[in-house]
Amino acid sequence: MTQDSFAGRTVVVTGGAGGLGRAMVAAFVAGGARVVSADLSVADESATRDGVIARWLDVTSEESWLALIAFVEHELAVLTCW
Repeated sequence: MTQDSFAGRTVVVTGGAGGLGRAMVAAFVAGGARVVSADLSVADESATRDGVIARWLDVTSEESWLALIAFVEHELAVLTCW
């Protein structure tokens, strides 16, 4: 992946606080993406280091998914990669 392969893109990584998810978040950030790191073990934050946005997500809950999608649409306007 080149430094700007994801420039201008918004990416949501589920499980973003754990091992593989954290590595994926780092790779997308290195590629220039705006990243939403969604995980059950984090609290909602508007922006963290490197511009990563942490959002709480329970992948087994439809309500949780709808809240995440509403946040992304309202705050970031576009989602280009899940």
